[in-house]
Amino acid sequence: MILLPGNNSLALRLSPLFIALMISTKVLPATISNAATGNWNAPATWSNNNITATVRTGTITAATNSATVNGVSTLFTTELSVGNTIRNNAGTVVGTVATIISNTQLTLSANGAVAVANAAYRSSGVGPSDDVQITVNTTVTLNGNYSCASLTLNAGLTAATLTHSGTFALAVSGNVTLNQPTANSRTNAWTINAGSATVGGSITFAGTDNTVTRIANITITTGSLGVSGGLSFATSVAATKTIAISGAGTLTLGGDFPNSGTFTPGTTSTVHYNGSTAQSVRSGTYSGLTFSNAGVKTISGDIVIGAGRTLLINSTAVVDAGLSQVTAGGATATITIIGTLRTADLDGFSGLTTTTIHSTNTSITAFVATTTIEYNATTGTLAVPQFVSSAGISSATYGNLILSGGGVKQPNTNFLMLPGTTFTLDAGVGFYAGTRNIQNAVPAGAAVTFNINGTFETTLLAGFSGGSTAINGSGTTVNLGSASVIHYSRGTAQNLSARSDYKTVRISGLSVKTMDGNVSVSDSLNIIDGDLSLNGQTLTVNGKIGGNLLGSSTSSLVIGGTTTVAALSMVQTSAATATVNNLTISR
Repeated sequence: MILLPGNNSLALRLSPLFIALMISTKVLPATISNAATGNWNAPATWSNNNITATVRTGTITAATNSATVNGVSTLFTTELSVGNTIRNNAGTVVGTVATIISNTQLTLSANGAVAVANAAYRSSGVGPSDDVQITVNTTVTLNGNYSCASLTLNAGLTAATLTHSGTFALAVSGNVTLNQPTANSRTNAWTINAGSATVGGSITFAGTDNTVTRIANITITTGSLGVSGGLSFATSVAATKTIAISGAGTLTLGGDFPNSGTFTPGTTSTVHYNGSTAQSVRSGTYSGLTFSNAGVKTISGDIVIGAGRTLLINSTAVVDAGLSQVTAGGATATITIIGTLRTADLDGFSGLTTTTIHSTNTSITAFVATTTIEYNATTGTLAVPQFVSSAGISSATYGNLILSGGGVKQPNTNFLMLPGTTFTLDAGVGFYAGTRNIQNAVPAGAAVTFNINGTFETTLLAGFSGGSTAINGSGTTVNLGSASVIHYSRGTAQNLSARSDYKTVRISGLSVKTMDGNVSVSDSLNIIDGDLSLNGQTLTVNGKIGGNLLGSSTSSLVIGGTTTVAALSMVQTSAATATVNNLTISR
């Protein structure tokens, strides 16, 4: 009976069926622990195998002349598993689930033991929405493919064990917790072996006891464990929390793998970081190592790859190595980068024993058009730059190249770039090319795009761009951003490349720089020392201009814009050099 507000004399009586319908659409999960050692699918293994079995959602109808059970507002697919015992609300056994057809229909392994007419019901055993606890002094064997909402291996004076039989799989939609035992020489073990498991949440190794014989452990042989979240380890000595892969098993993580606990990878296993958000990558020894998906994977320390094994960075993955180093642990390991690798190592990406990829026993697979190497050190000077490597890279040919962070980057040799790739120099970053040049590996192929937003410095006689220059003109496209600076610093004569899109040009080196075509500068022409010869061409400056010019009777100078002109002089090395054919000032 419900009293309606404002009228205490009026009552509304609700039928039991109406009340049941109001609550029947809600999943009724339970916390179920095992009562004994046994198989997962056996109701006798679990604590709810009695007349006080777990209440489930909705009502059922069953008959003694049929194995079919029909439900109203039931959730058979999320609350029941094959092998569960169905009971009426009094706890009497109706039958054992053989197949689950839908949320409202299932079949029993035999005709119903008792009839049920549109009544509430219970079940014994574990369903997909239940929280499972493995109790101490017992072993539960996963003898089929099953699922649950969460999994906990309890702490106690004796061990709690879950073991997969054969290749059977367990799907845990939520979190897993492995507690340390509370007595010596005990191991709480999730033994997956050749089976598989997926965890929709994270795995926590709990317990802060430093006694090294009180262990929480996960073991994989040739099977797999996939965790959507990460791993976490309560603070204790590393030996108390262990993960071991002894065969060709796979551990896949969508979250962090901290430098805690003990990880033993064996010789043929693979760890796969595939998070779509940022991940912290454990340092230390791996066998095979794979990175996928767009979340940045940050390596927390040096990594050793197993002998004959591979580190693979897939196309959408970004791996930030920082100052960490990758080395092979024995015979040659293979480095395959289809995605992005970042390095802050001043010695560069590869080619030395001090570079990100240790040169002694690692083999780098030839780069492809999606490969990106990003040099992102925030330090680096002209005296001590971050080197852009060529050694160790197949045919000294890059995919995409990004120079970021800050400081000065410097190539240690000429290098090539694959057709259709991009060279990016970020604002605030210097690239001292010196006498080196960059070319399209296949000039007749798709153009290599150069996006210059920082300072590009060249001492090459031929100049910056357009021919046999620092950026070879064949098969390349150069875009100069608003913060770009092109610095010509050769100590002897040098050509200044013809371009109409310079933002800032800087000239130094106490020598003459000679324009090899018309030049237009929108922001600043800064002749620090030496002279700029117009060489019969037209120089247009719409920003600040200062320094020494060498003119000629066929040269033109156009000064536009609104910026104040700095000290500017025409140097008279001969009668002609102090003259120009046309002088236009419009500021």
